[in-house]
Amino acid sequence: MTEPEYIIKGLQCGADHFITKPYEKDNLLSHVQYVLSNKELRRKQKMGITLDFVIGGKQYSVDSDRLQLLDC
Repeated sequence: MTEPEYIIKGLQCGADHFITKPYEKDNLLSHVQYVLSNKELRRKQKMGITLDFVIGGKQYSVDSDRLQLLDC
């Protein structure tokens, strides 16, 4: 599920990170540690942003917070 449409759908549902298969064990653990260590920061710094963009001729809109978009 590495196609842009899947990533956009994940963002629209609130995903912060994407890990594709096959994955490296250390990479997975690093992502989990990062999300957990920044949980409080994310809670305090919610800033709603709406991005509209076109990929492959199809228009998408994602409502997100600043940190979520930077992490992807």
